[in-house]
Amino acid sequence: MKSIRTFILVAALSLSVLPLRAATPIGGLTVAVSEDGSQLVAGGDTRTLLVLDPETLEVKSRQWVGTSIVDLTFNGDGSVLAVVDSSDNVFLYSTADWSLIKEVAKVANFSAAPEAGLFAGRAGSYSEPSLEVYSFADGTVKTTIPVSKELKVAMLALKGDGSKIAVLTQGDTDPDEPKVERADIPKELKGFELKEFEQRNDGKTSSYIIFDVAGGAIESEAKTFYEERSGSMVYNGDTVLIVAYGNENVSISPEGEFTLFQLDNSYNYGRGFTRGNGMILTGGLANYSLTPVDTMQAVTGKIDKLPGWPEYWKGFSGTADGKSLYGASSAYRVVKFNPDGTVAAKMEGH
Repeated sequence: MKSIRTFILVAALSLSVLPLRAATPIGGLTVAVSEDGSQLVAGGDTRTLLVLDPETLEVKSRQWVGTSIVDLTFNGDGSVLAVVDSSDNVFLYSTADWSLIKEVAKVANFSAAPEAGLFAGRAGSYSEPSLEVYSFADGTVKTTIPVSKELKVAMLALKGDGSKIAVLTQGDTDPDEPKVERADIPKELKGFELKEFEQRNDGKTSSYIIFDVAGGAIESEAKTFYEERSGSMVYNGDTVLIVAYGNENVSISPEGEFTLFQLDNSYNYGRGFTRGNGMILTGGLANYSLTPVDTMQAVTGKIDKLPGWPEYWKGFSGTADGKSLYGASSAYRVVKFNPDGTVAAKMEGH
């Protein structure tokens, strides 16, 4: 990583902002479990919340929401469910009776800190963009951090206590990073070594910025060889993790050092975390990996094959203790995993 306090100050004047853009429908279901493991929901392209029994996966009720669901997150005590749709809108539902508490429009790059009762995202207008932090209880804005309209946000993460927002910008051409043409890449490089070489030698860098939520100031700034747009970014304590579709994942230390790593499935079509982000849950085509962050020793498995079009994982969720782990797929199946990675139960044909 190349530290560049001066770079960000210049880059903030030269980058161009992305307009708020809609997400792609997930092509199946994603899933969310409450922290105490007593509540489980799934949802996706059917525009309906499935309220499931966490043990048997029996569908207890169906709640029509009328929009394509791409993300689901319970707040800390499970009293509110945030439903994120494909137009970047966040719908807050009371889990007591599934009444709508509030619709919060245009919250791009949604990131939640459930235990702090907060969520955050990129908002505002094209000319006056901002990072905003909202109350999980009622959707009111708690903090607004104005940012330059030239800031191109690829993804962001709200820290678990709500005190910081980490931002990774989109990659941009940088003459300070080597650019090695594909024909000149060493032929002996394969797999992960090849991916890391390409990240460090593609002539592009991204900016990594930490914002202090209370004061709104930039706490630290750096540029990095790493660039990624299709991934999930979260805090694990003071460390930031990015789990990417292409399996070029990264751990970012509190000092801003980037360390690439791979997970045990080839691609991460589905990505999720346990509450508190202590375990990474990912899956590709049938295969899945359940990876504790502290050891990085995954347990892996493979779902039974269905006839017809291949089935892909689309979302995962789990309790912080790792005892309640769930995944959902493009075949509209929900799976409960045992801690050892074997399948405990399945919901099919709902």
